[in-house]
Amino acid sequence: MDRPPLKERFMDWVRRFLELTSRQGDFEIVHITGDPVEAEMIKDLLEGGDIEVVLRSDKVSPFPVNVGKVGEIKMLVPKVDAEAARELIASFGNKQ
Repeated sequence: MDRPPLKERFMDWVRRFLELTSRQGDFEIVHITGDPVEAEMIKDLLEGGDIEVVLRSDKVSPFPVNVGKVGEIKMLVPKVDAEAARELIASFGNKQ
């Protein structure tokens, strides 16, 4: 299985990131957590349901600080998918 070169994959990621951030007004916060593992698990759950997810955090990665809003990870989805995303997140919470 041939993968595109790293530079090409990186540039695709940059284009996708810029596209998503330019549409920021079209997104809604559906969940906030301080746990990066929980954020990734919920992201996988939503993406498995074909819901686009953007994670946002003000945390500066070299410093392992999770105090107050600095450690928050916000999960944003397109507004049209917000209700479905909240339902999936609620079902995820009920299974734990």
